[in-house]
Amino acid sequence: MKMKKFFKIFFRVLHILFIIALITALVVSIYIKIDFAHETLDEFIFYLRNGVKDADSSYITDALKKCWLPIVLLSILVIGFFYNLLITREIGLVSNKPIPKKKLEKVSKEKIVKRGRESFRVRQIYPFGFINRHRIIFTVLLTGVLVTVSLYNVRVFGYIENRMTKSDFIENNYVVSKERNTIFPEKKRNLIILAVESLETTFFTKEQGGAWSYEVMPELYNILEQKDTIFFSSNDKMGGILDAYGSTWTTASLVANTTGLPFKVPINGNDYHSDNFMNGAYALGDILKDQGYYTELISAATTSFGGLKEYFTKHGKYTIIDKDSLEEFGYKYTKDDYNPWGFNDNLLFKIAKDRLTKVSKEGKPFNETIVTIDTHQRNGYIGNYSVNMFDTQYENVYATTSKLIGEFISWVKKQDFYKDTTIVIFGDHLSMQADYFKNYDRNLRNRYNAIINSVVKTTNTKNRKVTAFDMYPTMLASIGVKFADDRLGLGVNLFSDKKTLAEEYGLDEMNKELEKNSEFYNKKILGSDYQKMVEE
Repeated sequence: MKMKKFFKIFFRVLHILFIIALITALVVSIYIKIDFAHETLDEFIFYLRNGVKDADSSYITDALKKCWLPIVLLSILVIGFFYNLLITREIGLVSNKPIPKKKLEKVSKEKIVKRGRESFRVRQIYPFGFINRHRIIFTVLLTGVLVTVSLYNVRVFGYIENRMTKSDFIENNYVVSKERNTIFPEKKRNLIILAVESLETTFFTKEQGGAWSYEVMPELYNILEQKDTIFFSSNDKMGGILDAYGSTWTTASLVANTTGLPFKVPINGNDYHSDNFMNGAYALGDILKDQGYYTELISAATTSFGGLKEYFTKHGKYTIIDKDSLEEFGYKYTKDDYNPWGFNDNLLFKIAKDRLTKVSKEGKPFNETIVTIDTHQRNGYIGNYSVNMFDTQYENVYATTSKLIGEFISWVKKQDFYKDTTIVIFGDHLSMQADYFKNYDRNLRNRYNAIINSVVKTTNTKNRKVTAFDMYPTMLASIGVKFADDRLGLGVNLFSDKKTLAEEYGLDEMNKELEKNSEFYNKKILGSDYQKMVEE
């Protein structure tokens, strides 16, 4: 009997833990659906596969703060249904003496229970007593409902459907960069690329094309107002770049902006840290390296996260400066330089100025790619250099980023090498802190972009459907490079009169096709890496 009682208690504990797990999955899926409404499942899979241990814990902490109370309350409620914890009422005392277990009475919805040495008659309140008596059936039903809702909330069904549906869209529209016979000007220009974490135009004022009632990023707005700046907008004001599938997180964005391709990796792969990272792509770094450029990446975030180190090594053999390699280049890391992802943007721009001063004297054209980080984590990162003039930390972080970039651009313009240099600034993706912008029109949220000191001009900049893919050929065109048909990858040279794929097919239709399975992409772009990932 003792063993039987033990197993009864054991399976009851397992059942309770199982219910708590189901409730947790439901609540977390609702949290993801609300707070990450515009992030794709691919993005979550990629981060899970590529080193969550390297990321800061701010999003996990926020999730715990928002989810623990609903999980506890719902768990108590549901467990109460199954175990009669909340759904009985006492009718009266039966006896003040213990009643032998064999004589415990059960009639209809009433039963006699013992509490210490006394016995009470209690009534099970309909219909939950029915759940109590048919626990297995209702557990199966509950599991089916909660699992289905949870998977729907995190968009698993759509993900699976798209993976099972084939599309030849990429194959039919992809222009192989290596075969375009790119022609560089006799005097090659330098290219500085500033990829700014989560930089969107939402923080511009409503009059400027954003959503705010006051200025948060005046320096970044003023850059767009300068005569030597060109920017592309989705509206008739200061809109920006639209979201294309496979370009909505940092690694994917850098890949899309420099290859004209979405970043698509199979769900069965454990990670993507390959020496042959997207082996079939011919990227901006490849082109510049083949033309004798010195290529360098300065990243405030550690490049071991998300495969960035492998990508920039494979495509362009970039010299990489991040937290792991600071000492190799003579830089010291102090507590004032801290950022959970690597080092902060204040140090980043100090290093960028120093490196540009040195690199510009080497006698070779150069591509300096700079990746910021302070606006990434939840509410952003505040340092001793940060602006403190707004009510929210997030506003202060963006104001600081604007100030740092404004100062950096002003510094570059004063350098001797500027006359032979084009600067490109773009936001890598929208802010992941979707709940911060929940009161603002989603259509107003676009990525910042600016091309400074381009050798070519255009007036066709407003009311465009521009994506990260188009920045690839456009950056090359901005330094005077020419190529057939003004197309590279899936991108279009925005200085030409050609329509982008988003304009030709419509953004939604393009994204729908890109999300589907592409055998061409798997075989030609990922190559042998694809087969390795699906086998793991």
